[in-house]
Amino acid sequence: MVSGQLPFPSFEDVRKILNFWIDQQDKWFYFETEKWKSGSQSSILHLPPVLEGSPSPMDDNQESTQYALSRIIGKIRDILSFPPSLLLEDTTVFTVLISFENFTGRVVSLEKRKEYGLVFSQVAYYEPIHDIKLFFMEDPRVRYKISKQRKS
Repeated sequence: MVSGQLPFPSFEDVRKILNFWIDQQDKWFYFETEKWKSGSQSSILHLPPVLEGSPSPMDDNQESTQYALSRIIGKIRDILSFPPSLLLEDTTVFTVLISFENFTGRVVSLEKRKEYGLVFSQVAYYEPIHDIKLFFMEDPRVRYKISKQRKS
């Protein structure tokens, strides 16, 4: 018989995760959350039919989908065991819209927060930052996004 329960991590799994993050306390990290569908747009280009009254075999239907995700930069201040999460400080949160049609991304909001809670299950990608000033100046995910935000 198959149980309808969700699999929960064992105590040992949670302990290993928490120990890893506790060792990262007071260090800077870059995080990305899962992307979510934020909108779509479609258009149909009707070309003149070959025979009057018949649909054109040359009609063109194009659909474009946009996704959003958060890019978060912050220093780990504390690790919480329930729900398993991180408390960040000196945090910058970028909300980015991405279109895979033309491989573009643009920031729709940039927010600075003194404290920010991030549940482990929200994290799709992370990487440590060794030099925060250099990261802000040279990383294209941030440098490009900041310069675009200042122009608007």
